Amino acid sequence: MTKVKSISKILKGTAGIFALGMAFSFLFNWAITKVMSQEDVGFYQYFISIITLAMVIIPLGYQSLAQREATSLGRLALNNFSKQAVITILSTAILFSFIWYYGVTRLNWVKGLNNFNGLRAALLVIPIYSLNTFFKSVLQSQNKVYQSIIPDVLIRPALLLLSLLILPFLGLGINPETLLYVLSCILLCSLIYAIVNSFKKITIGDFNNQPKWFKQALLLLPIGLLYTINERIDIVMISKMLGPIDNAIYGVAFKFAAFSGFGIVILNQVLVPQYAKHFKEKGNVNELQKIIKPNVRKSFFLSSLVLILLLLFGKNILTLFGKSINEYTSGFATIIILSFGQLFNVAVGSVGYILTMAKLEKYVFIGLTLGIISNLILNSLLVPKFGIQGAAIATSTSMILWNVVMLYFVIRKTKINPTIL
Repeated sequence: MTKVKSISKILKGTAGIFALGMAFSFLFNWAITKVMSQEDVGFYQYFISIITLAMVIIPLGYQSLAQREATSLGRLALNNFSKQAVITILSTAILFSFIWYYGVTRLNWVKGLNNFNGLRAALLVIPIYSLNTFFKSVLQSQNKVYQSIIPDVLIRPALLLLSLLILPFLGLGINPETLLYVLSCILLCSLIYAIVNSFKKITIGDFNNQPKWFKQALLLLPIGLLYTINERIDIVMISKMLGPIDNAIYGVAFKFAAFSGFGIVILNQVLVPQYAKHFKEKGNVNELQKIIKPNVRKSFFLSSLVLILLLLFGKNILTLFGKSINEYTSGFATIIILSFGQLFNVAVGSVGYILTMAKLEKYVFIGLTLGIISNLILNSLLVPKFGIQGAAIATSTSMILWNVVMLYFVIRKTKINPTIL
């Protein structure tokens, strides 16, 4: 009972941090629509989407492996593990950056993009952000919840927001290029913080026989990659088929919808270490269930409140975005469609993480593969006909599909029911 209360307390603290971070993120996204053109906002959203995709591809699965294994590594083993991950990340970042730069500049991957300064700035962000992703996963595995989320969830959006006030005084324009350079500086400081805290208070002894980390990481790579592709297919398709203005509207709508799914993000931050420990120690399912059930219900309640607020006030809030009141209001239907998909995601619980921590990655792969196939087909059919609303329908449908498939495998293979029911 004490353990359940302790986890519940951490969940409440984490929810508070996310709520404040969401407020800063909201203000930042509102502010950039006021000071930048829709076209520039669309390009910025595109760069951020590809950077997010890169964060999954470039670590080659090391971030997922860290979530599962770092908790059992002593200082020496963690040091060797981290060195191997850093070398891999930097090497892959160079390859990814070359492919992306060539595709955008020579193959016209983005409609209407003629100035490549923002692209060059984005390339600087990629390796720093990817390293942050890895060390954040290490902190999460070590159950250092607050250290893993505060820089990313709270401090980063706050500093980005502050930069919008400072940049004009420094004689710098507010555009995608400048914001990406600011982001790289913030992430560099966050990376130093994460590295220092990853090696603090490690008391577990080292293993004499180190596992084949690279091979294990590669086995986990397709999972993270498919997750991100599922989440970013819509942005890529809109950028290619509709252009930067539609991308700007969809990007703002996507941000709002993501708020309604923050319950599952909070839940994962707190419970992933518990899943890893449960499967390593072959713990009692009933005891784990007592931890999961009340917390997933609290997360669902929080996300439901956000959805209700979006239904009631979402359209009015969108009138605050942009340089005129109607620039972003067409994204309201997109917000609602995406939000219902996110709420379903929260209701089902941490199905992907449970399977991964149980070393049942193949079932995650099956679920995500089905999801991505449906996402690609539906986006191809619906985006040309229905625009950004079509992309929202495709994304939410695929999210529901892969959640249902993975839930089936979780219940069948682990006997855990991670849902609100």
